[in-house]
Amino acid sequence: MITTVIDTVSDRHYSHDYLPGNMKKKSLARKSEKLDIGEVKKYLSEKFSYLFECSTDSFHLDSLHAAIVQSLQSIPASFITCADIDQILFSALRKNYAYPLNDIELFVTENCNLRCDYCFVKTKSPKSMTENVAFTAVDYLLNESGGNEELNITFFGGEPLLEFDLIKRVIEYVDSRHITTKKNVFYSLTTNGTIANHEMLSFFQGRFNLLLSIDGDQHSHDKHRTFIDGTPTFDRIMANLELLKQYQPWLGTRMTVSSDVVNHLADNVKYLFSQGIRQFLIGQSYGVPWNEDSLAIYKNQMMDVLRFYTRLKKLNEPIRIPLFEKDSSDAHSMGNAFGCRAGRNSLTVSPSGNLYPCSMMLGLNSLATNDYCLGNVFDGITELHLRDDFISLHCPENGPCASCDIAGYCRGGCPAQNYHTTGSIDKPAKYTCEIARINNSLADEYAAIMKETETCNTIP
Repeated sequence: MITTVIDTVSDRHYSHDYLPGNMKKKSLARKSEKLDIGEVKKYLSEKFSYLFECSTDSFHLDSLHAAIVQSLQSIPASFITCADIDQILFSALRKNYAYPLNDIELFVTENCNLRCDYCFVKTKSPKSMTENVAFTAVDYLLNESGGNEELNITFFGGEPLLEFDLIKRVIEYVDSRHITTKKNVFYSLTTNGTIANHEMLSFFQGRFNLLLSIDGDQHSHDKHRTFIDGTPTFDRIMANLELLKQYQPWLGTRMTVSSDVVNHLADNVKYLFSQGIRQFLIGQSYGVPWNEDSLAIYKNQMMDVLRFYTRLKKLNEPIRIPLFEKDSSDAHSMGNAFGCRAGRNSLTVSPSGNLYPCSMMLGLNSLATNDYCLGNVFDGITELHLRDDFISLHCPENGPCASCDIAGYCRGGCPAQNYHTTGSIDKPAKYTCEIARINNSLADEYAAIMKETETCNTIP
């Protein structure tokens, strides 16, 4: 076998079953047949575009062809077998698809001490990540990060603080790798806040960005977020809130809004701000359709939140709601791509070490599907055609987004939520489109208000 290819892969990895598009159906030569290397180059040059079903933009054929020819030129022998060609093709594809990673999410446990009824991980289990998987995942991030010098690791679950000892060992391992990699790694963690203590928060202080899951006041929060036995969780979280703020004064929340409590949304934001929450990531409950009435209430409530937000911003109060603030730099970096960074330069690692585009796609496992497992941390990404679904995600010409005036804002919505509701990562559900339209108008309204305020402040 060839030793000069980009990656050393097994027969299982470079078999036709793992290659995208028509490569699954076309065999370049019989296993016993030998081809002159010059003929191979000519064949690849003349027939390359027919090996794929997707567009040339998706597969970057020029750079892929160059990588294959370079590998062929480095082979000293005059003849090459079909198996060798298969290996070169797969290796070149992996290199061409090696989007440098910035972020990785370690799903350190599927276990949780809560049973929130809207959680996208429908079936909880005690399965947790081993040290071997976690360390290998860190190595994978470092090795696949390319020239990126600043990386991010997010600890998620389940409730990640149930695996606090593992998290500590991961940090120690990253520190030990810094000597040779010189990569700066930043950490974040989303917690329900019920089991946080001084030891944990002292360890995290100054190194972690903690995000608290809390949905509002006692009524709205306890409506959907309970312990395993069904008892409410609000009082336990509030008892820990002062402790959390002691170690991280700027505390953000992942606030999930359900249609049955949406009429309390504005009051919930105001309440949490009064309790010291300073950043709000507001999202709708997962997988639950919203009707016209609940959408209308959502719009009115968010307009109230916007008025509250702009008043505080004018007073230079410490608060941030990213939903109101369009990030032009992120839009520029994404170009014409649809979706988000999931599956491109961000991946999620399951407790067993499998790779997924994001945690929501991992959560779909509990819904008896494994359609978007991309590979694992030991072998890397092996399902190249599935990775391409995210890398090449774009606005379908005949899809609902093609004629939408805000397609550039929402970029087709959340691919995982799309897949769960419509069966396709590029086809959003109608209610998510309506929510995106509301959010876009809110962001435009906020920009106009702040621009007017800035103009007034600059007039002599």
